[in-house]
Order: sequence, then C-alpha cells, then structure tokens
Amino acid sequence: MQNSVASNVFPPAGIVSVDQANPILAVQGIFKIPPEEFVDFLAKRVIYNADDLIAIDKPILIPYSGSKPGRLQIDRVLQDLKKKIAPDIQRLHLVESLDRSASGVLLFAKTEERQKQLLEAIKEDRVQHRFRCIVKGVPKEERANITVPLAKFTQGKDIKWLPAENKHRGIVHYKTMYNVVNQDRMGNVSLLDVVVNRSNLHFIRTHLSNGIGCPLIGEVKYNGLAPNTPVKLGPLVLNKLGLHESQFRKVPMFIHLSETLVPLGNGSRFSVVKAPYSPVFTFAVKALGLFKK
Repeated sequence: MQNSVASNVFPPAGIVSVDQANPILAVQGIFKIPPEEFVDFLAKRVIYNADDLIAIDKPILIPYSGSKPGRLQIDRVLQDLKKKIAPDIQRLHLVESLDRSASGVLLFAKTEERQKQLLEAIKEDRVQHRFRCIVKGVPKEERANITVPLAKFTQGKDIKWLPAENKHRGIVHYKTMYNVVNQDRMGNVSLLDVVVNRSNLHFIRTHLSNGIGCPLIGEVKYNGLAPNTPVKLGPLVLNKLGLHESQFRKVPMFIHLSETLVPLGNGSRFSVVKAPYSPVFTFAVKALGLFKK
C-alpha cells in the first residue's frame, strides 16, 4: 500500500520565522526546524511503504549526509525515523542518496537482502529515475539523448565531471534522456522531463549545461559560461519569481526526482514510487508559465 503524501515542503506553522510570502525565500528557513521536530517532519513525508521498500519525499536543501556538525541531515536521525515509520524492522537501508539541492524520492530497503538486490539492479541499469528540471534556455531539440562522455577533473577541493574525449583516462559513458515539457522563449526558461538509469546528479547537471547549453536555474558548479558562479537570470524571470535582481543567488536548483521505477525481481514487474512537486517547485513552474495543463 502507498501512504499519503505530505503536502508541504515547509515545517509546520510557527517553526520558521522567515517571511513566507514568497516560497523561494520561505524555503531558505527549512534549516530552522528544531532537531527534536525534524524526525516528525520527515515521518510525515512517507510516500511509499510496500514491497520491502519505504520512501520519503526528500525536502529541497536538506542533505542526506555531509552537513556541518549541528546542522540538519537525514542520516543522523535514521534510527529515530525508523522507530516512527517502520518500527518492526532493524534499520533503514539506503538504496540511492539524493544531493542536498534535489527534492523527491529517497528510497530505502527494509532488509539488507532487498538493498543488495536493488544495488545490483542499479548496476545493471534496471532502475529508472524520472526528474523534472527547470533550466535556463530552450533546447534546440525538443527530445533527445545526451551521451557526451564524461571524466572527473579535480582542482584543489573542487571536483567536477566534464565532457572529455574517449581516450581520456577514467571516461564514463552516461545517457541523459530529456523531453521539453514546456518552454517560455521570452523568459528563456524551460521545464524538462529527464529520464536516467542512475540518479547521479552531477552527470545530469553537466549534461544539461555542457551537453545542450541549458544549465539548471540556480546552478553554480556546472554553469558552463561562468563555472562556480550562479546562473544569471534576466529581470523578467526574477520578476515572475517575485525576486529583486540582488536576490538571484536565493534561487535554488530546481531538480525534482518525481518517479522511480523499482524492479520487483528479475522480471518485468515494477514498483512505481512517485513524489509530487513541492510547493516551491509548483510555485516556480506556475510563475514562469511552464505549468502543463
């Protein structure tokens, strides 16, 4: 059975003291959730609980791991979360993580055996992920596969996956399939449906930016024209988002894992795990005129 979906990306009323008139500004206050209330907040975001799987709708800007001491991160509260959402199992076994900037399906197995099955399925490209992405620019092709070979480049602590020739050592071949859901040529933004077999956000981000010249809005690392600086948005787009030009750095990356197809075995049957748009993603899609009726 599927559990009901939590409808709000924000904490319950009263937890966040920031101005919530603009969802983009309001979501910045998600870090203000008290640690003791964080578990309850996540427990309300269960979107799937069946087939030895459990999934939560990961909120945007909350990391699964890797945050500074004292900051919120999901893996620090997994055992407490398990007690609330799956008290009869020993632990939650992570299948695939999601980066801090992404929202959507965060999948766990209820047993170590099921986790091993799914990790093997991922290696065999039998797990399909569907993302929705808001990008700057309009792709030349309405539908295409991006297959630009990638390699890891390191400069100090900065690690990036960038296009490389096939002769480059450590080359990775990764396919990003996209379809333009809607576009606004005047604002120069598009909503893309992106399908991949491995949810490596670095590969997706560099393919969108360096493969078709359409970086995610809010992108910094893979801003092809000016790496490590935020993608600049025109005054028309910022005005639609209700932001001043000086607030363009407040725009998060809009990349949402909306659906994961998980094999039930070695056959053709799948569990379909879906996560709805968060309020801030919905706000951006509608404000930019990208909502598909």
